[in-house]
Amino acid sequence: MRLRSLRPYHYPALNSGGPIALQPRPIASRLGRLTAPPVFVAATLLLGACRGGGDTVVVGLAGPFSEARGRSMLLAARLAVSEINAAGGVRGRQLVLEVEDDSASNARAIATALKLRDDPNVVAVVGHLTSGTTIAAADIYNSGANPVVELSPSASNPDLTGIGRFTFRVCATDLLHGTALARFAFQRLGARTAAVIYLNDDYGRGILGTFGEEFRRLGGTIDEADPVLAGGAEVGPYLERIQRTARAQVLILATDRATGAAVLRQARGRGIALPAMGGDALSGIQSEGALAQGVYFSSNYLPERPSAR
Repeated sequence: MRLRSLRPYHYPALNSGGPIALQPRPIASRLGRLTAPPVFVAATLLLGACRGGGDTVVVGLAGPFSEARGRSMLLAARLAVSEINAAGGVRGRQLVLEVEDDSASNARAIATALKLRDDPNVVAVVGHLTSGTTIAAADIYNSGANPVVELSPSASNPDLTGIGRFTFRVCATDLLHGTALARFAFQRLGARTAAVIYLNDDYGRGILGTFGEEFRRLGGTIDEADPVLAGGAEVGPYLERIQRTARAQVLILATDRATGAAVLRQARGRGIALPAMGGDALSGIQSEGALAQGVYFSSNYLPERPSAR
């Protein structure tokens, strides 16, 4: 079953990272490339000029590759490398990936960052995938005698901004996602009261904070905000309260896709049919079929590629 068709709702950028669009229906499946725009690639290579050597350019790749979201990142990176190398590489040198799995763990991310930073062949690191691991690893990449560029494709927590000279992101921040979600809920869905279930990590708290601030500014009320563990452990007590009070008009899922789907499954099983919304980490939830009916999520897009919106 397809989600309801609705034109994407665009908001101008509030910070670096460009505009985002709310996607209320499935998007054609595509393998997104995680290579940075040319300006970022050039900057990365220049900043790493004092590292590496030989006939190859070694780039670290850090993410949770044992998870579905990490596997997508790994496949996209490998595809980008193969295309770049097929076209002649970087000034005649072949790109090579040094892959490290951080398991979406802050502790593991720190160990990974130490290994990649201290490898003299690594000129830069693409990663990490999540906000928490990117922030945790930033101190490592930005310290030592030879700091290394850390370039995240998807870490959206605002706290990452300015965290270090060698840390960058190429996506919109939660200042955009949370604000866009709040405006869509209030102005398009007509919701005045929201219930929020959020991952108790940097990403979930980031969406919770920016959504709540804008939703209240518009005149809305956060009826409750409840934390959940990754994977969507039993949230029955939260859902029972939402059902009993019957005040919430929209359910905000500040979670990743797997957790969001688990919460939705429990909510729908209890007969809670509220429209649900979430940030970019819900991307791909449309593959859940009927469960995703009535779900909206915000998504980054590239203005120069209208077909990818």
